[in-house]
Amino acid sequence: MEAEQHPMLVPKEGSPVYEGLRVAMPRQLDAKAAANVKTAIRWNITGRADDGVDTYLLEVDRGTARTNRGTEGPDAKLTITMDGVEFLRLISGNSDPIAAYFKGRIQLAGDIMVAAQLAQIFKMPGGGASSEGEDGPSNGNGGGELDEPPSH
Repeated sequence: MEAEQHPMLVPKEGSPVYEGLRVAMPRQLDAKAAANVKTAIRWNITGRADDGVDTYLLEVDRGTARTNRGTEGPDAKLTITMDGVEFLRLISGNSDPIAAYFKGRIQLAGDIMVAAQLAQIFKMPGGGASSEGEDGPSNGNGGGELDEPPSH
């Protein structure tokens, strides 16, 4: 007997992807670095068993961040698409977003400068030995193979 297929398989509250977007991303925001930033980023998370896509909207508003499931909210300036595994690697510091982009594991659409800005306003875990701690932004970009020195 085949397992029943569900047409709407979305990450449940408490799932790693949902919690990563809802909780981890806002917590990793460097409020000081994001004090003058107001933008919205759409995250399309692929890799569901039914080939569906889970969509979230991350809003950064002058030092605060929040995530909503779906597309309600301001127009996104950037859309980031990746599978759930790559997303979890990214937010846990086990993936370098630049390397993942060039290897085709992350797709970007829209204002690419917003993507560059994300690296400056989010403190990602595993950023290497040169972090400034809680008082400043992390220099790390995920501890991957294309680590570059920070530009100030």
